[in-house]
Amino acid sequence: MFEVKAELANTAEAAPPRGDLLISRENGEYLRTCHLEEDVRLQGAHVDTDIRLGHHTIVIAVTVRVMEQITGADGFNISVEDDQACYGSNLASARDTTNVGLTNHPLTYWHSASLRITAVNDNFTGGAA
Repeated sequence: MFEVKAELANTAEAAPPRGDLLISRENGEYLRTCHLEEDVRLQGAHVDTDIRLGHHTIVIAVTVRVMEQITGADGFNISVEDDQACYGSNLASARDTTNVGLTNHPLTYWHSASLRITAVNDNFTGGAA
C-alpha cells in the first residue's frame, strides 16, 4: 500500500473544495492550492492513481511513502503517464521508504494526467513481505 500526496496549484473555474487555500481577485480570477492524498495497492508493471492532475495545473511536489513492503519489483518510479520518473526514480521497496519529488522548475500540465507508479526490474506482486 502506498500513500501518495500531491501539492497542486490550479486556476480551475469551479469553486475549490473545502480546506483548500483560495486567493481570489474581484475580477473572478483565483489561485487554488490543494493537497490530494490516496492509498494505492500495487499489482502489475505499473499502477495509475485516481489522483488526476487537471489541465492548467502546476505541481509543486509529489510525496510518496511505502506503507507495506513492496514485493515482486526491486523498486519503483513515480511520474505522470507520459514520463518515466519525474518525481522519483529507483526508489526502495522497503516499508516506510519516503520520497518528496519536487518539481525542479514551474511545470504546468496542459492536459489532465494521472500519477503513475512503475515497477523497476519486474512486476509488482503487492502484499506484505
